[in-house]
Amino acid sequence: MLTDDERSELDSLLELNADLFALTRPATPHAKHQIDTGNHAPIAGPPYRVSPAKQRLLRSEVDYLLSEDIIEECESPWASPEVLVPKPDGSQRLWIDYRKLNAITRPDVCPLPRVEELLHSTGNAKYITTLDLWSGYYQIKMYKVGIGGNQVLVYLDDLIILSATVSPHLADLKSCFDRMRQFKLRMNRSKCHFGCLETCNWYRRFIPKFAEITRPLTSLTKKDAAWDCGSS
Repeated sequence: MLTDDERSELDSLLELNADLFALTRPATPHAKHQIDTGNHAPIAGPPYRVSPAKQRLLRSEVDYLLSEDIIEECESPWASPEVLVPKPDGSQRLWIDYRKLNAITRPDVCPLPRVEELLHSTGNAKYITTLDLWSGYYQIKMYKVGIGGNQVLVYLDDLIILSATVSPHLADLKSCFDRMRQFKLRMNRSKCHFGCLETCNWYRRFIPKFAEITRPLTSLTKKDAAWDCGSS
């Protein structure tokens, strides 16, 4: 748990880098993505049937993406149907069903690290920060040649910062923010975690009855929860 002084220092760092959590920002100019389908003929499929209410939601989301210059209108022999998927907060997320496109795409041979190996690499880290890129799929441009009608852009959009003590952790966090600014990337503040409980939560799969053990802490995260620090 951070002390009051350490929390104040962290808050100051976040305030100085508030621009990295902006809701609108141009895509990074330092990378572009291309889907390699070889010489395969274009894949096209009809749109799924949706209710009038969902049609309005789809139109609203498409209009937003157009206004933010994330997508653009085009004529193409490639077409994949869209689908609305419910989010935990009850809102809807626009997804594109790229299963047919994925089936003909040449795979990227770069292997992803295993989660178990990443956990072992944490070593003696006592302070952990997790960062999530805001709509990471939209922050990398695609090559105009051969992209068809595709808009999904990147695969991984999560970062983790590990440090043994507070001072190096804040320095590492600042270095990470500097790199984010250099590459013009933005983060989702609501999905970034800077605290003790999130640190513990990283290890929940290895701790029996984790929810029961941490209930005194999680109960304090509820709205209007009463804090009683005792008489000491």
